[in-house]
Amino acid sequence: MSIFDKLKKAAPTDDDGEKISFMDHLEELRKRLIRCFIAIAAGFGVAFSYSQEILDFILNPVREALPPEGAITILEVTEGFVTKIKMSIWGGIFLTCPILFYQLWAFISPGLRMKEKKYVVPFVLVASFFFISGAAFCYYMVVPVGLKFLLGAEVIGPYIKPQIPIGSGIKFVTDFMLAFGIIFELPVAVFLLSKIGIINYKLLMKWHGMAAIIISIVAAIMTPTPDMISMLLMGVPLYFLYLVSIGVAYIVGPKPDPEFEDDDDEA
Repeated sequence: MSIFDKLKKAAPTDDDGEKISFMDHLEELRKRLIRCFIAIAAGFGVAFSYSQEILDFILNPVREALPPEGAITILEVTEGFVTKIKMSIWGGIFLTCPILFYQLWAFISPGLRMKEKKYVVPFVLVASFFFISGAAFCYYMVVPVGLKFLLGAEVIGPYIKPQIPIGSGIKFVTDFMLAFGIIFELPVAVFLLSKIGIINYKLLMKWHGMAAIIISIVAAIMTPTPDMISMLLMGVPLYFLYLVSIGVAYIVGPKPDPEFEDDDDEA
């Protein structure tokens, strides 16, 4: 059985076991996206009350990485207010991430068997934990190292005094945090795909070399700066997560289908 056959077998169905049409699938997607936007808007309202605290928190690694002569600056009259709006949106996403993950689960649940649909609470909790853990790992471990290198005298020179626009500093930190929050969901995604039966641990081990190439490409795309250090700071943890995902697939996934392995070998 090929991977395409497995995907077809896992196609979404309603409560009566009937296949869901493409248009019904799009309607369900629209409904879930609207609910996500409403949740983020509610989170935005709460986060806006603490936008200054969020701003200080996000800029703290930038301030610590700057040399004594450096400064965080505002280049436009409206930049301070716009930055607070962006911080409120960012905070709203993190505050409502359990709701967002629940909507994701509700969208993909028609493709799961009845016993697998009972994993909704563990999925929401674990997915939220990994997302926040990825962002926290990035904030405390990756961002300080990256900023210290990029703003160090060895890179910019001893006579250049960095003046960082507030928008640039915020974008660097938040883009990194969101990217790490997303890539830390890899074990969760593997858990779902293993439960459905689309992948197994032997397949992940077989794709080991290709995964290393894909991880390098993903790191190059998702890092906010094109330098090699930023790519390594994302690529190495992502590769480690891939190894963890192999273990997850081994524990929770079904036994490999010999026919599936034979088809892959022939391909």
